Amino acid sequence: MSFVYIFLIKIIFIGIGIIVPYEIGLPLVVIGTLLSWLLPLAFIKPMKKYPVNLPNLVERITLLIIIAFGEAVTGIIPYFKTSSLITTFLIFSSVVSLFYFIKHILMTLLILIILIVQVLP
Repeated sequence: MSFVYIFLIKIIFIGIGIIVPYEIGLPLVVIGTLLSWLLPLAFIKPMKKYPVNLPNLVERITLLIIIAFGEAVTGIIPYFKTSSLITTFLIFSSVVSLFYFIKHILMTLLILIILIVQVLP
């Protein structure tokens, strides 16, 4: 039930942040997002009852990255031209680099979260 409250806090902050002017709304959206990331750490003890299936979590994150990569490739298709292969190669290699960078960041964050959960009592 605590995660429902965290979700509601995030929705309230983001909802108000969308309605108010930009100068006030942007910090509200950032605060709401950061709170939704950090507040689950306060509820680690209740989470110990239900351990996380890590192989399943890694598989889901990897599939999400693959879907995002496919969408990125689909989005850059109009820039592929046979007249300038170097531009096509540079665009495609930048998307591939972004794919590996995002995968590395997400896996590093996942390992960090696992370590935090294991270290905290």
